[in-house]
Amino acid sequence: MQLATWLGVTQKTAWFLNHRIRVMLTNNAPELLEGIVEVDETYIGGSESNKHAHKRKVKGGAGGKTMVFGAIQRGGNVRTKVIPQTNKRNGSKNKGT
Repeated sequence: MQLATWLGVTQKTAWFLNHRIRVMLTNNAPELLEGIVEVDETYIGGSESNKHAHKRKVKGGAGGKTMVFGAIQRGGNVRTKVIPQTNKRNGSKNKGT
């Protein structure tokens, strides 16, 4: 109830936020990268020309491949994220766009 009062929201919203914050603070939560961080992206998937004709998805662009974005802190672990859709709207670069 106190959190709802402090934030000026309903008790239901405060309860939801409280549980989301608790999940974020668990050991499984990702840590922020600090210092020198290197980033890169790549497209994962087979060449469309190697697929059977009826299994080919698209022509041009990424060719139906999945984009994976990675970041690594010098001397630390790699963080990766699959980018489900690559287009100008989400800031990804594609040929011909």
